[in-house]
Amino acid sequence: MKKLRQDSVAANLPPYLRDAVDEMFFSGTTYKAVQERVAEDGITWSLTSIAQYYHNHVQPLMATRRKDIAAKLNKIDASDLDEATLQAVRSTVFDLATSPGSDPKTLKTLFGIVQSYAKGKLESTRLQLDIDKWQTMAAQALLDKALSPEVQAIVNGEGSDAQKVAMLRPLLFGKAQTITPEFING
Repeated sequence: MKKLRQDSVAANLPPYLRDAVDEMFFSGTTYKAVQERVAEDGITWSLTSIAQYYHNHVQPLMATRRKDIAAKLNKIDASDLDEATLQAVRSTVFDLATSPGSDPKTLKTLFGIVQSYAKGKLESTRLQLDIDKWQTMAAQALLDKALSPEVQAIVNGEGSDAQKVAMLRPLLFGKAQTITPEFING
């Protein structure tokens, strides 16, 4: 960032007005709108000088802001993002990709966040599909056992419901196992 010349209009703007001009540029306003804003305070500033101020001072500030934001975003776990935040990151990636002079590292960081989220979403979906698959297989195995002749003989045979359940339990679910927890000294 170049140092402002002491005799320039920008160097002599009151701090509140310079901040207002910077914010106008950060929000994407035009040189003409900036010229009209400073004219409200009785200051004449040429469009050429405004353009030089923008290119020499505002653009480097914007690049620094982007780098800071990208560094902060790089520390965020993408799985914690909600859909609205992810959409904002995608929009920013698009804006940076289409704007000249954008920092490739910032673009790479933001795109990495989008990819990380997509990868996490895909893994979550895959896990849910695996859970559904195993539950279906377990239900099918149980149904197959329930329709076996051994089970049908117990169900249709003599005895109380409690006796039938006691006889069915090992056939359907296997032998009852007693598990003794082991404690490890840590």
